[in-house]
Amino acid sequence: MKKLFGLLFLLLVCAGCYTEDITSSRLYIENHSSHNISITSSYLGSENYVVAPGSSECISQVTGSGLSLFILQIAEVTFDDELIVAYDSKSDLTEYNICLEENWKYEEDGHMQKWTYTFTDEDFSYAKSLN
Repeated sequence: MKKLFGLLFLLLVCAGCYTEDITSSRLYIENHSSHNISITSSYLGSENYVVAPGSSECISQVTGSGLSLFILQIAEVTFDDELIVAYDSKSDLTEYNICLEENWKYEEDGHMQKWTYTFTDEDFSYAKSLN
């Protein structure tokens, strides 16, 4: 019985000593527009993520916290397989720029961080005005 209490005590002490939280960060794209959205980025590798109107897609997950872990320095967004816009994190164009942290919605749930960019028809209109 003493060994059982000793083991329980040891487990409680060890559990209390672990102070570093491992956080998972996920990157989501929501498409509230009426256009198919296709996203490619050097960070995402050769993957081409297509997000249909009215749907949502988790495009990446990493261990750690912060959107900067996703390194979206440059991203190419295609609307309806025809209108292509390249976004850059160092660009002067800040509105509707998928590469800028301030354009993402942040939510936290325990050890999970969720970053969401929501495409709307305004994103399409803005992209169209650039071309």
